[in-house]
Amino acid sequence: MKTKITILTFLSFVAIIILSAFNGVNKHANGAPAGYTGSPADGKNCTYCHGGSTTLVTGFITSDVPVAGYTPGATYTITCAFSGTGNKGFEISPQSISGTALGSLVAGTGTHVLSNKYITHTSAISNASASWSFQWTAPASGTGDVTFYGACVIAQPNIKLTTLVVQENISAGIEDLINTNLSICPNPAKDALNINYKLPTKTKVEINLYSIDGREVETFIQEEQNQGDYFQRFNVSAYPQGLYFLEMKQNSKATVKKIIIN
Repeated sequence: MKTKITILTFLSFVAIIILSAFNGVNKHANGAPAGYTGSPADGKNCTYCHGGSTTLVTGFITSDVPVAGYTPGATYTITCAFSGTGNKGFEISPQSISGTALGSLVAGTGTHVLSNKYITHTSAISNASASWSFQWTAPASGTGDVTFYGACVIAQPNIKLTTLVVQENISAGIEDLINTNLSICPNPAKDALNINYKLPTKTKVEINLYSIDGREVETFIQEEQNQGDYFQRFNVSAYPQGLYFLEMKQNSKATVKKIIIN
């Protein structure tokens, strides 16, 4: 009797190991959970669940947005396609640096939308090549460049991070953007950051500094300003060294520039 119990216990232990391994390989086979695109605001990617390491790649996300840029309110087709050995899946989100969803997503075959912000596969693809397409409706006028952040899995330990940036077709308002003439110096900056810009009309202005992971570090300006030329100087000596994003909003228009503090 004792021998039978021992054998059953051993077989149960082996079964648990096999099931655990199977579940590990197929973890999130029905799609990734929301918030794992590797974007600055998400701060997480597929390695959080699958392990392994990430590689930055290009060309995994494509679109039919014209070279001139997207038209606000228009709908476009976005495709995520890549190849490799093993089960494959993905998650993509069009976001601002601070994590705000830009535009709206409509699922296509083999995909579904999470939290009105992320799109992911409904089932993993084991074929040599995998491809998913979905629809994206562009955001309101003045949004500016939109970045699609994506995390793609090729078998468990092989994670690819990729982005696609599409610009807004600003032909109608190009004069205002040219007149703004936003410039930042020095860059890299050590003690102080000088920001110069020109406002063609009276405008509400907001200038924010974000860390590389999307956290708002400082709001430098948040006020309505009159038409004219502006020179602003901000002390950045207290901030840790690294890469930051400076975002300038003028009413509904936003401009983002990378800066380095050293």
